[in-house]
Amino acid sequence: MKLSHRELAILDYLLEQEQYVNYKEIAHHHGITERMVRYDIEKIEVFLKKNQLEPLNRSLKKGIMIGKRDELYQLIQAFKQRTTPKTYKYSKDEIEEFILLSLLLAQETTPVSYFEEVLFISRTTVLNNMKVLEEQFRGSSLVLKHVKRKGYQIAGELLERCLSFSDLLLKSINLRELYTFIETDEVVFSKKAELIIFNLFDLEYLSESYYAVKKLEQYLGKEFEDAYTTLLLTLIYRIQEESEGWELRQFLTKNKGELSETETLLRLMINDSSSVRAAKTQLDVKQSVYELTEIIADYFDQDMASFSATFFTQLTAHVSNMIDRNRLGIKTTNPIYKEIVSDYPDLFKLLKGAVGRLAKTYDIEISDHEISFLVIYFASEIENRHVAQKKKPNVLVVCVEGLAVSKMLQSQLKKVFDFNRIETSSLKKFSAKDLDQYDFIISTVEIPDIRSPKIIKINNYLTGHDLERLKTYFDTRLLNSKDNGLSHFNRIMETIRENTNEITNLSKLELDLIKILTKKNRLSTKELIPDIHFSVANISIMPQRLRWEEAIAIGTDGLEKIKATQAAYKKRIMSNIRKHGPYMVIAPKVMIAHAGMEDGVNHAGLWITTLKEGTNLTGNFPEEVQLIITIALKDQTTHRVMENIAKLAFNEDKINSILSSNHAADIYSIVTSTIYK
Repeated sequence: MKLSHRELAILDYLLEQEQYVNYKEIAHHHGITERMVRYDIEKIEVFLKKNQLEPLNRSLKKGIMIGKRDELYQLIQAFKQRTTPKTYKYSKDEIEEFILLSLLLAQETTPVSYFEEVLFISRTTVLNNMKVLEEQFRGSSLVLKHVKRKGYQIAGELLERCLSFSDLLLKSINLRELYTFIETDEVVFSKKAELIIFNLFDLEYLSESYYAVKKLEQYLGKEFEDAYTTLLLTLIYRIQEESEGWELRQFLTKNKGELSETETLLRLMINDSSSVRAAKTQLDVKQSVYELTEIIADYFDQDMASFSATFFTQLTAHVSNMIDRNRLGIKTTNPIYKEIVSDYPDLFKLLKGAVGRLAKTYDIEISDHEISFLVIYFASEIENRHVAQKKKPNVLVVCVEGLAVSKMLQSQLKKVFDFNRIETSSLKKFSAKDLDQYDFIISTVEIPDIRSPKIIKINNYLTGHDLERLKTYFDTRLLNSKDNGLSHFNRIMETIRENTNEITNLSKLELDLIKILTKKNRLSTKELIPDIHFSVANISIMPQRLRWEEAIAIGTDGLEKIKATQAAYKKRIMSNIRKHGPYMVIAPKVMIAHAGMEDGVNHAGLWITTLKEGTNLTGNFPEEVQLIITIALKDQTTHRVMENIAKLAFNEDKINSILSSNHAADIYSIVTSTIYK
């Protein structure tokens, strides 16, 4: 069990006293309520018992006093050395975040000395941070006020302050630490979480607020996302501070005129989920969702009737919450907004125009960030319909950013890898029991209280590094989709060669034709391939037999020559083969020579080496290697390249065409038609 900064201060105070002191004296000395003192003393008693020390001496009339001081004093000094900020220097960002969180939550002026004591920083450092906050709030509805001889306070709309606090809290600590601490009353994992939890909150109020939110979920019959949970927790915590003995049950039966400002805001938030009007709104929302879906399905030539019932249920719930947020003036931010708009510009523009009627119907303004969440739902559903499921691992995606982002990750993962079942969960809902139901847990945040080799940490938007790591756990999905015209490409090129002598740059013509043939109407930007340095000059046709080191060196040296890679890239490939064997031989006759993006890649490049007499790498494929595809990738979207190259490796007809050809231009045509597919 850990002691908070305040509990340590009370113990220090008691150690200094030679006689009994009562709760009132302790409360006055520390500037807190007697109720808080009683709570802290109970925590101290538990601490003493756990460390096998004598309990505090108590007297009904006199108060409390420490008995054996020496033993307790030594323990406290050792405890401080392990747990207090004196042995931990907080970073500039951690200091800024804590100061801002404190001011946003505080209902009264906070003195500069408070931050000096808690953070162990100078007065100058505190004042410099206040200047930073003043600049940060410039042009904002929130204002940092300096009250002479008292300290600082943030003024502004209550909702804006609560929203700012809950958003920053969500970014500052792992909510799993907060949930675990409240439920177990013992574990705090990081210094940052320890600083925030023990110094920002009255722990009794925090616990009561947390369980009040859980009761609200039961009352409304729904599970809140982590961001909404944090906002409700903030509101209820403020109410607990305002009204000692506050109870949710009594609050729910109060008349409107009896509510405080904070209670009124809380009532507004939960009324939109529980009133009869909300039920009628839900029917209207469902109709609006069907109308939106009809527009999207028509544009992308999809059968609306085949959209899943789960999609309609989840999107209807999301749109309903979106309307509620707008009515309350709550702004939301999509953490992967830029990526979504970049990957799906057509869908984003289409939805931006289509939501106009929805906005007019409910008299709300729908921001671009809100629209980007809608994009995620539609993009996920459309892409899911193009991926056939296979019986593979059962996977759970745990995401703190909300349902929309978790659904996007679910869709991305399903598209690249083979799963039997892939489902999503909020961080709050996830428990150790899920480890028994799923083969793997893919999480966007650390889960410090649950350790298991089944848990895989990734980013909230898949990066190339994430995909490389996931490939060590899961098989890549090799889609057998239609060629969209590329099956005729070689015949088109042959016809052009036979019927014209006027084309001066055949390679450019080939690439232009490929781009035209591969252009898709369905979410076209998602299929864009990053710029890769590859031309006819990047193809080597070797008639003689070579040792495997010589054969691989042709491609690696070639990439180094065009400055796509550094010498370290070649060394890494050679080292990996010597260490791990022929794992890069992924299909009969075909080897994909590659290393990581961090192993000396300057920019994306590709080199093709054909070996007429082959080379020998023993292992799973005892057959001679005759085609080496040397590739260097450096882009978040390069998993599309690897997927398409893997398709090429397993396409026996194309491989035979490449190996039988003596013309680099023909090989170039086959390879590019696959890469840009």
